[in-house]
Amino acid sequence: MGRINSIWRLEATTSKKIIAKMYPPQIRERLLNHERSRLDGSGRSSVLDDSTEEVEMNKESSKKRRRGSDSIRQRIQEYILHRQQRSKEDTLRDVQTQEDPECAILDSVPIADDFNDTSIMFADISSFTYWASQHSPIEVFTLLESLFFEFDLIANKMGVYKLSTVGDCYIASTGVPYPQDDHAIVLTQFAECCRQKANELFVTLSPKLNTCDLGIRIGIHSGPVTAGVLRGDKARFDFFGDTINTAQRIESTGKPNSVHLSSETAQLIEQAGKGSWLLPRKDAVKAKGKGELKTFWLRVAEEDEDDPSCMV
Repeated sequence: MGRINSIWRLEATTSKKIIAKMYPPQIRERLLNHERSRLDGSGRSSVLDDSTEEVEMNKESSKKRRRGSDSIRQRIQEYILHRQQRSKEDTLRDVQTQEDPECAILDSVPIADDFNDTSIMFADISSFTYWASQHSPIEVFTLLESLFFEFDLIANKMGVYKLSTVGDCYIASTGVPYPQDDHAIVLTQFAECCRQKANELFVTLSPKLNTCDLGIRIGIHSGPVTAGVLRGDKARFDFFGDTINTAQRIESTGKPNSVHLSSETAQLIEQAGKGSWLLPRKDAVKAKGKGELKTFWLRVAEEDEDDPSCMV
């Protein structure tokens, strides 16, 4: 229970840090201005008041759990319920400050833009569904947290933007929300670093979690996307466009322990003078809604001394 209390207090007292992690710099100030407008007369944000109420409720919940309830499941359920309740209270406060709350979003301008030069990466654990069915929830989350934590460290060092995780799939990008000319090169190097780190981690965790048969499958595609903030409950920064769909299909048609590249990404790598990184795939890929695609494999570091080895 102490850990959940710490999470709530951290959320209540570090809203700026949370926004800094969730959103790119160009939209943080606009979101923080909205938060400042909600300060009460004492100079304290309403979210701090919510925190006080939550702490008191947590104490009562802790007493109930000590009487023999299902602690882990109840902690998860209570955390979700409190987050939902706080969201409702925040919505009510917003409604009270709007002359016409029903038209509040429609009357304001969304935060969105087109990014024409981007690269998108999907990374998925092959055989994960079967493996997860043979292991406990704690073991499943131990694997996912360990893997995604390492990917996050690499992303921070290389300037790669982590969009989200969906189940065992890790989604990252370059060129959005931070435009850069070498987006394909940087994301390809990031993918290779993730591949190597995943292999190391599967070996390290295998004695306890039997992960030796797992592998990481990575796909990259380059192209334009539309990106922006989806407002409302649980607002988030998100991407849209055919580039996203194609990147997912490039990943799903790849193979374990490999980085699979679309022809668009391969062309950018070739133009950057890194053609030695590429190995054409012999068979054409049949992707749903795309027909047959010509794709490439990223050569692993052992095959060519000029390949993109992981340097972070």
